[in-house]
Amino acid sequence: MSASTTNHPQGIAFGVTSKQPLVKALWLLVFFSWIPILGATTLNPWTVIQGTGCFLLPTATGDLFASLGLPLPALSHLGALLALGSLVAFVLRDRALALALALGLSLQLVPLITGCSARPSDPQASMAFWAAASGLGFALITSMGIFLVRGHIFGAGFASFLAVLFYETIGIALLSNASDSWRAPSLVGQLYTDFAPNPAILIGVILTLLAARVVVKAYADNHAILMHLRVDGLLGKGLIKAFRLWLPMLAIFTVLTAGYSVMWRFADQAAADFIIAQTAVPAPAEPIGLKATLVHIQTEQVRAWRAELEARSLATQTQVNQLVRNSAQETYDFVRDQLPIRAPGTQTKNCRWYDIGCHVMNLAKSMANSIYQGMREGALNKLKAKLDRAEAEAGRGTDAFRTRAVAEIDTMLVAYRERSIAGIGHTFATLQILSTLLFLYTLLVLLKTYLIVLGRVVLHPTWGIVAKLEDGAVPHSHGDTRLSARGALTFGRNRRDVLFVTRDTVVSNSPGSGRIPMPLTAILSRITNRAWRMQRIDLSNCSDTVSLDLPPPASLVEWTLRTDERVIFEFSHFVGMSDKTRIKPLLNFNLVSLIFGRALVYYAEGPGTLLLRTNATAITTRTANGRTSIKAGRSYAPNCFVARDTRAGFAVHSEHHEVMRGNIVVRKSPKDTVVVDTQADNGARSAFGILRYARTFLVPI
Repeated sequence: MSASTTNHPQGIAFGVTSKQPLVKALWLLVFFSWIPILGATTLNPWTVIQGTGCFLLPTATGDLFASLGLPLPALSHLGALLALGSLVAFVLRDRALALALALGLSLQLVPLITGCSARPSDPQASMAFWAAASGLGFALITSMGIFLVRGHIFGAGFASFLAVLFYETIGIALLSNASDSWRAPSLVGQLYTDFAPNPAILIGVILTLLAARVVVKAYADNHAILMHLRVDGLLGKGLIKAFRLWLPMLAIFTVLTAGYSVMWRFADQAAADFIIAQTAVPAPAEPIGLKATLVHIQTEQVRAWRAELEARSLATQTQVNQLVRNSAQETYDFVRDQLPIRAPGTQTKNCRWYDIGCHVMNLAKSMANSIYQGMREGALNKLKAKLDRAEAEAGRGTDAFRTRAVAEIDTMLVAYRERSIAGIGHTFATLQILSTLLFLYTLLVLLKTYLIVLGRVVLHPTWGIVAKLEDGAVPHSHGDTRLSARGALTFGRNRRDVLFVTRDTVVSNSPGSGRIPMPLTAILSRITNRAWRMQRIDLSNCSDTVSLDLPPPASLVEWTLRTDERVIFEFSHFVGMSDKTRIKPLLNFNLVSLIFGRALVYYAEGPGTLLLRTNATAITTRTANGRTSIKAGRSYAPNCFVARDTRAGFAVHSEHHEVMRGNIVVRKSPKDTVVVDTQADNGARSAFGILRYARTFLVPI
């Protein structure tokens, strides 16, 4: 029985079937409908309820949320644009996109929930606030869910959206000149004021999107195989057997996760005790963690300062004069000296290199102090402006000025406490996001390892399943391959195509010139394999036979690709290609792809030619005289397959007790085209085999 997955890759892109620019523009509008929510200072409602965080969504500029008036007074300009886009998508028969745009209409709720007053005294106002917040959150999650299933994560539209967010969060800071008041212009700031997103929130949301997409795609890529197993009544048996064999990996990650949790709790309490011992504030009645301790210190210190301020403001004028000074500048300098330069309780400790918990706590303290520094400067700057105004209106050195100064200082202390506590909340929210990302990584690794084990179980010959990566409209390879003779691959004078070959390839009878074909494709893989900058060989300008040479027993292979024919290959064996050949990445969690250890692979798409090298004499499906090769039909280790047709079928031979150790061999289906190198590791017995094993199981893709 054969199982295959109908998959038509367009680079690494997946999901969006339409290539129309209008559809891409509409998806971009969906992405930008997320911006007000992603620009919030926190996305955790619990921190808002506790008072340690504020939604503080950016507010629209100009008439973006202004009403259209009659005949649609309830609709804003932005709402009209989203409604029109939804209608266009519906006409284009893209109902998912139409729904995502319609959900963007919930942005009209943004003005209702912006701010820190999450608990108004009026019950009706409180209910309206949380109803609007819940509706906005539901719309965002649903819109992202539609994008996960139908969207184009690695397409130009989403890449443009990410580029804008990167510029807004990091690029502006890098481009701005710290020595003067000039600041790089904000793009999103033209639409929304106060747009200063928390990078940790953006990173957390985007990576969560990617992780969720991987899960959705893994199911879609293996749907055909799972349905075959279900029809044959083998689905439950296969899943359970794979789960039993996969249990050791689950146990390892469970132990590591539990150990990390215990270490964190111990380090958290130890850091809290250390801070209490170093400060002069009263200790809390019960042991509390680091976050609560920092909040406790800020609260106690501000309470003490305000109590002293209130006592003096109600006492004699002489005592007031002891608190404030004659001028705005002197009063500002006095208050600035009273506020600690470093956030109380954030002094770091000297950690041993192996003390991970200590390093994590130092990171938390440093982040809290960094946010505190910014809030301290902001509070002092606002106080300075108000003191200057009071001096200008009441006169320098007057009792009226001193009285107003006391009131302004009290107001500043209240805001200082609220923002300091919010900053502490944001710091630990960032750490929580990092912890969540680590958890997401763990889940992706576990998912991939389970799929690897499942593939090695159900693709065993005894199950009678031969899986293919692609089927349907993708043409089957005709196996038009040509091997080098005596270490040389020659190109006659009748050839008119242009070749790009790696710079370390010996080329005879052609000088070549340096070029970088497809400079943005597989940059890292090409650089590490010295295949980014290449030699350009124009065969039509060569009067003599051109040859590419390698010393025996190494071989060169030319694989001629027909239109839309696709061949997956390893960059470590890549020599070159013709100018018409396109190289594209493919992310596929099909069990066939995971047999070879990776979900992310690269393929060459015809028409054109693909040039490969092998360390031993290459084994191809057909010999030089056109006969079917017996050797190509044998079983080999997965790393021996230098190149393979995307429609080639494979079966796995392994002992089940070896399934987690990677000792497997793979056999292709009859007549399918592959290139095999029996010395894929260059004949060396690698001392780093454990690293290859770890890469297979610990790299999520």
